[in-house]
Amino acid sequence: MVSMKWIGLLTRILIGSIFVVFGTNGLSLMFLGHSFIPVPAPVPGSKEAWYMSVIAGSYILKTVKIVEVAGGLMLISGFFMPLGAILLAPIALNIFLYHLYYSLSGLPIAILLCAGELMIGFVYWRHFRPLFSVIRGAS
Repeated sequence: MVSMKWIGLLTRILIGSIFVVFGTNGLSLMFLGHSFIPVPAPVPGSKEAWYMSVIAGSYILKTVKIVEVAGGLMLISGFFMPLGAILLAPIALNIFLYHLYYSLSGLPIAILLCAGELMIGFVYWRHFRPLFSVIRGAS
């Protein structure tokens, strides 16, 4: 029987690896001009092209890619793992919503990322429980 400890570890490594690989690929494309995983250009005039034109020219995409790499390394190493999971959760949700509304081709990997984040939250709930507690009498 596989324990939840091992499921949590494998989920952390899988989700962390996905974020590290794709975050590094994005940084490579932005800073070096080429990527090690081919990234298809969006069809001109499409919703994808509009979305990418809005975020690609700003600081947002660079920041997101740096957070993806840092958060993925935190998940893989276990060092500040809850912080890594919290940093990556809104990115995973944004990836899911992007693929749901703009490009259905990446929806399976987006669902995997969100399911992995939920699994990490479930397995390591003791680390996240204080974030959801109400402190009474705090001034």
